[in-house]
Amino acid sequence: MLLIVGVIGVVFGATSVLAAAKFPLHQTQLERWGGDLLVSGVALLAFSFPMI
Repeated sequence: MLLIVGVIGVVFGATSVLAAAKFPLHQTQLERWGGDLLVSGVALLAFSFPMI
């Protein structure tokens, strides 16, 4: 379960960061949230990897 949530977090985080350039009004907020999601997703992946 954590593995799936981690992968989803990484994908949505990366998508948010890449799409931030298309929305200049919300660029800073999208980059911050996307970065947070990306880091959280990687942390969840690292936490769930030993459980496999």
